[in-house]
Amino acid sequence: MNDGGECLPKREILRKRADFDALFRYGKRWQGKAVQVVYRKTGDRRVAFLVPKRVGNAVSRNRIRRWMKEIYRRRRRVLAEFRIAILAKEGVREADYHDLAREFETFLEKVSGG
Repeated sequence: MNDGGECLPKREILRKRADFDALFRYGKRWQGKAVQVVYRKTGDRRVAFLVPKRVGNAVSRNRIRRWMKEIYRRRRRVLAEFRIAILAKEGVREADYHDLAREFETFLEKVSGG
């Protein structure tokens, strides 16, 4: 499952305001219990991990962000042509790493199937 390197390359992180605006304006949405994913097929691979303050304190938000990054890193080859934003919802408080991984697998099945 390794994509060559152990870390997530910085060039894959979505950072520009215009890119976010285009993604949220033209992208499709998928809802899970713990996360919402906004995605758009663009020909390149970029990702953003968004965890709002209402999810918890800084320690909780950073833990959730680390989980989301690791889950994405392990499966990023499947998303070679997509820009995606993974947004944590309040339901993520009750979720653990494996719950998030299962939700992400469900999202990948939807994207690869249609």
